[in-house]
Amino acid sequence: MLISSFLIMNRYSLLFIGIIISICSSCNKWLDVQPSDRVTEENAFSSPQSFKQALNGIYIELNKDAIYGKALTSEFIDILAHYYSIHPESVNNYELTQHKYTSTVNLSRIQNIWGTSYNLISNTNKIIENLHKNTTVLAENEYALIYGETLALRALLHFDLFRLFGPIYSINSTAATIPYYTKFSLDVATTLPAKDYLEQVIADLQLALEYLKNDPIITNGPYSKSLVKFNDNRVFRLNYFAVKGLLARVYLYANLKEEALVTAKEVIAVQEQWFPFIDNTKYSSDRIYSTEILFGLQNIRRRDLFTSLFDNKTLNEVNALSPREDVVNYRLFANQRHDYRYIGNLSNTMLLGNTNYKTFEKYEAKTDSVENQIIPMLRMSEMYYIAAECEPLVADGVLHLNKVRNNRGIASSSSDSFNFANLLRLEYTREFWGEGQLFFFYKRKNLTSIQSAFGQYNQSMNASKYVLPIPEGETKYN
Repeated sequence: MLISSFLIMNRYSLLFIGIIISICSSCNKWLDVQPSDRVTEENAFSSPQSFKQALNGIYIELNKDAIYGKALTSEFIDILAHYYSIHPESVNNYELTQHKYTSTVNLSRIQNIWGTSYNLISNTNKIIENLHKNTTVLAENEYALIYGETLALRALLHFDLFRLFGPIYSINSTAATIPYYTKFSLDVATTLPAKDYLEQVIADLQLALEYLKNDPIITNGPYSKSLVKFNDNRVFRLNYFAVKGLLARVYLYANLKEEALVTAKEVIAVQEQWFPFIDNTKYSSDRIYSTEILFGLQNIRRRDLFTSLFDNKTLNEVNALSPREDVVNYRLFANQRHDYRYIGNLSNTMLLGNTNYKTFEKYEAKTDSVENQIIPMLRMSEMYYIAAECEPLVADGVLHLNKVRNNRGIASSSSDSFNFANLLRLEYTREFWGEGQLFFFYKRKNLTSIQSAFGQYNQSMNASKYVLPIPEGETKYN
């Protein structure tokens, strides 16, 4: 029993706070007709708009710093992946580069990831519960979209908790892991073996796809506009193609390579139509390659990520997250500095103290355009990488990698099995900077050493470094 009574009560409170804020933010009349100290659940889910606002509230909360707004995309998780050379005086972040999780600050960060994620899982379960209760409130197409997206959000949150706190699946698929919540309850859920846990993630995503089979994105694309605003800009929601892409990611993590290959190729099949590779004239202005995003969060304060974490003109060597120039130039982009990912995001150098650092510019935004508000959660290139890894023949896998490489301005590569593994690893490193996927790649592969951020050597890894400690307040109830 890993969820403490304190967390359960707070999950319950935060659910209704989230619903009230979501509804009240767009309709102040809510306060005019309801008691100031009580909101009934029946009223909270009494109209199509209330369901939509509750679901929108979850997407908004995904932008919290504790999870995908910062920690699980560009900061905490990418420090673990050794993207940034952290100054020893930045004590807590430096501890993360050693994969030690003992400081009060870092334990609090981990608690916030855990607590925020489970809070949002509770929100998804409350929406699902009320969908089942109030079947006549929504039209059939609205019901299907909301139910499908909510199931997918529940799976996404559970899966990333598993990737953080669960075992290294490739070597221990039977170990007890963490709870999977399929209903809103004040009772704690039992822990599941890792294999059963991932089967539950897969089941949620498969069911989500059934309900999203008429998603407007299939015929109208990711950035379409319509008479129904809720159906607009499906790229900012867990749409049909994004859920299929997420399922491919989970299949690969579960070592179900045949299923992963089929599913990834189904997404790749619509790449040219709906998710074209970045135009070779726009990679410096559209640094996240918005046309390739399957699912992204819309964060109107995204520029704060750059100014608070990466701007070497205003930050110093202690508080900036910066990669060392020698690591970037000679280990990650050696002889390939014409790669768009280098030119657009890492070409500027700053002297901080006695060391040259690169300025990571992916999240720098000079305009308020839509592409400068996106935090990528899932992108088309990952589908090519999944397909590459799952092809039975290395030569076929290399073709998938070369498709991405050619669209990043670099030449095709031929590779044997050994070099293919290194090539794939290098592609993950270059592609997912600031997006929180590299550490999970290392963990899935159970790599015993990873590229160090500190120079010409590697960082040794083991299970204790890959598995985050479950917050103490949760384990005492086990």
